[in-house]
Amino acid sequence: SFDLILPCAACLDGECKMLGQSTTDMRRLEAILGRSLGGMRFADLLADDQQKVVFANYVRNTIKQAEDQQVIGGTITSKDGEWSGDAKGTLPPVAQVLNCSFTCSSAQQAQCSVHLSVVPRLTVGFQQQWQLIAAVRLQDGITECEPVA
Repeated sequence: SFDLILPCAACLDGECKMLGQSTTDMRRLEAILGRSLGGMRFADLLADDQQKVVFANYVRNTIKQAEDQQVIGGTITSKDGEWSGDAKGTLPPVAQVLNCSFTCSSAQQAQCSVHLSVVPRLTVGFQQQWQLIAAVRLQDGITECEPVA
């Protein structure tokens, strides 16, 4: 299960931004981190440059997996129309979770896990930007940032 569900938009370069529109979960995360998140790059929440690089790769991989799939009538098929799980081995994308740390306004950190999911498109074709959902699990259900050890 996840503590927060955050809508965001991502580009093929791996950049992922929070939507400018506030949600209940976004306001909850803002309260924990002590700063505004609307329109912020997701990478700017991360504790260090290495986590930012890993996250950008995670975003690119999530989009690449989604590009290789189409949803037709609720059933996932590959670009060549083969059904998921067929004898050829066409399978839906593998779910991945990234463990990372968010930085707070007080230079403290909030440990968490992030799972990205691509929102299915109604039309198939070239698209510059993808709508994603970032599902966040806060370590031990934290409600405020903790001192960096």
